[in-house]
Amino acid sequence: MLRIVCIGECMAELAESSLSNTYSLGFAGDTYNAAVYCKRILRDRAVVAYLTAVGSDPLSTKMLDHFRLEEIDRRWVRIKAGKQAGLYFIENDVHGERSFYYYRSDSAARRMFAEATAETLVNELTAFDLIYLSGITLAILDSAERQVLYDALQRLADGRIIAFDPNYRSVLWPSAEEARQASKIMGKTATIVLTGSDDETTLWHNDERRRMIDRWLSWGCQEVVVKDGVAGCLIAYRGEVLHVPVLRKCVPVDTTGAGDSFCAAYLCGRLQGLAPRQAGERGHRLAQRVVMHKGGVIPRDATELSEGT
Repeated sequence: MLRIVCIGECMAELAESSLSNTYSLGFAGDTYNAAVYCKRILRDRAVVAYLTAVGSDPLSTKMLDHFRLEEIDRRWVRIKAGKQAGLYFIENDVHGERSFYYYRSDSAARRMFAEATAETLVNELTAFDLIYLSGITLAILDSAERQVLYDALQRLADGRIIAFDPNYRSVLWPSAEEARQASKIMGKTATIVLTGSDDETTLWHNDERRRMIDRWLSWGCQEVVVKDGVAGCLIAYRGEVLHVPVLRKCVPVDTTGAGDSFCAAYLCGRLQGLAPRQAGERGHRLAQRVVMHKGGVIPRDATELSEGT
């Protein structure tokens, strides 16, 4: 039985529906999306937990119900009385590319480690085989809580996989330099980094894919994946750099969650013993299913995921 924990923020999501000027309610967020897809892929072969905080408002209650329906282990969810769930809505252009509008300033998840210490986090997370978090996870925390998480992860780095998606969102960081420093710290801590070429270009002002890879390897991570949209992905592992193309093209409806689902499928593949190339191919196949539906978490019956997916 594999044990996976994803750390971050789940939010209420309003996605455009087929009816004009109407939106459907869902629950999503980068690391939460990954948790859901990990559970759908691995099913009863894994416990998948989500470490976050939710509020005491009705949306938080519905969010917890969603965790239960997706069979996400809720024992690591903190309840913050007087706080509330964050919310965002998505708009898509004619190519399916999305724009997000956020309402999260009083989100409970921003204080998920308010009472935590590095020691208590180590005790909570030590039983997991894989710990997954993102740049958004780090960005929503204040500097003190972020340091607690860094300290815990550094102590947990031996004996388990720590996977990190930088997922840079400039509006969440006080400065780009602070985001760069966070990347360096995680580069020294993470086993696997799954970054996006657009995020790398925006944050580091450089669009050379090999330099993106070399930067992360120089900080100490063992495996680097650069997600590059329809161009596929590059994977660096054990001295080799592989290009894994997208084998078939599609016309996206909504690209929300594409990178998150890729990360989930890739990591599940690696946990199950797939080579990086096969894990990358699995990631592309799942991402292509996700972009054909609205929202970050697509309907369960639209995935029909199995071990061979």
